[in-house]
Amino acid sequence: MLIAHIAFVTKNSTANLFMDSAALALLVAGFGLLLIALGFQRQMQHLILSSISYGCVGVLMFIAGSLMFAIALNIATYERSPTVQPLAQITIEQTSPHIFRINLMRIPNGDLQVFQLQGDNWHVTARQLIWDGWTQWIGMHSNTRLQNLISNGSDANFYSLSRNPGLDLASLPMRLPLSQTVLQTRILTSNEYPLQDGLRYQINVTETGLDIRAINQPK
Repeated sequence: MLIAHIAFVTKNSTANLFMDSAALALLVAGFGLLLIALGFQRQMQHLILSSISYGCVGVLMFIAGSLMFAIALNIATYERSPTVQPLAQITIEQTSPHIFRINLMRIPNGDLQVFQLQGDNWHVTARQLIWDGWTQWIGMHSNTRLQNLISNGSDANFYSLSRNPGLDLASLPMRLPLSQTVLQTRILTSNEYPLQDGLRYQINVTETGLDIRAINQPK
């Protein structure tokens, strides 16, 4: 059961990238709408060729801007990887026998999610986007997003850790095989760690996968 979800919004590189990309996308889409309006105006003036030209270019720009916004919306849920700072920090608190409260804080933005787990161990999975070819020349880098928090044992729990707004980039290589030349995706799965009161873990992403380390001694 998801107990609470508390978001602390701060400025970070991912947020700035989203703002810049979203602003550009809205500008392109808005200019497209302007051209479509001018096309209607030319039609009212019986300037058929001019009307068709404005309308076609306007529609193409509106579609391009909408697609750019959908991509920016989805990629904003990922963090660039690998980075010098961890993806998140997990704190385990035992609230009753065999029941643990998990505080998962995202780094660096401070978003906090709180979950309740039962079981003996826990692990997380993450989704990684690996960009290649010409996409790297326009500033695309490998990105990682935490996907699921899972406990193991007779009372296993499963929680989704991320939303998936906009265009689902992770499914793009499957839906559009041509995109596989510039985009690959993979699922990263961590090792299992004990559910033990007082333990704190740091979740890092490396070239080889997820690296989770305890950063304190248990109580």
